Amino acid sequence: PLEPLMLTVHGIGYQYNSDSSRVHYPVLPDNLSFTLEPGQMVALTGSSASGKATLLSLIASKFIPNKGFSYRPSNWRVRFADGVPRLYDETLMYNLRFGEFVEHPEKEIWALCAKLGMSHDLLGHADFDVGFMGEKIPYSDRVVVQIARILLSSVDLVLLAGSLDGIGERHMERVIKVLHELIDNRGLPCLESEIGESPLALRKVKTVIISSKLHHVVDLADSVLDMS
Repeated sequence: PLEPLMLTVHGIGYQYNSDSSRVHYPVLPDNLSFTLEPGQMVALTGSSASGKATLLSLIASKFIPNKGFSYRPSNWRVRFADGVPRLYDETLMYNLRFGEFVEHPEKEIWALCAKLGMSHDLLGHADFDVGFMGEKIPYSDRVVVQIARILLSSVDLVLLAGSLDGIGERHMERVIKVLHELIDNRGLPCLESEIGESPLALRKVKTVIISSKLHHVVDLADSVLDMS
């Protein structure tokens, strides 16, 4: 039986086909099944071809499995990000607020960006045009914008598929520290307008799953799911 408050993956499988040969290629390990207790940070490990990003895409419902299923509570807000920060050719604040669930004061947004390690010369510049896909700002800041956007959407399940691989160890540690704050407090204290005075026990549990090439991520996670 399903655990109604947990994330469950059961016998899930996914295949893609070669356009030239029409041969179907399995992406995930056979009969992949697990149940995750919410309220923790999980590191996905495995080889570059083990299907880590595919699994997170299936959990996020971006892909439809060929067999099996992924289940999560229906009231969870889920956000997925891969290694390509998708920014709009708009202002910095437009990109940060895109998908915002609760309207946050700007001071809270900048406080979050500072905690995530945004460059000092960008902080407070709401009207700066970031350019196509964020080409006018450094890659690490594009990632910060992407992560901040996720956190400003009142998210319950964060799925990061290689998002932190290109920002360097120092930036990665800052981001992971904020994600641990999200889990530990069931919300971010710097986003006071969102969590208000609600007691911890009444807030929704937060969960983060990260796939990364960086072994250091494993040391910073609460648990590890090995897909090799």
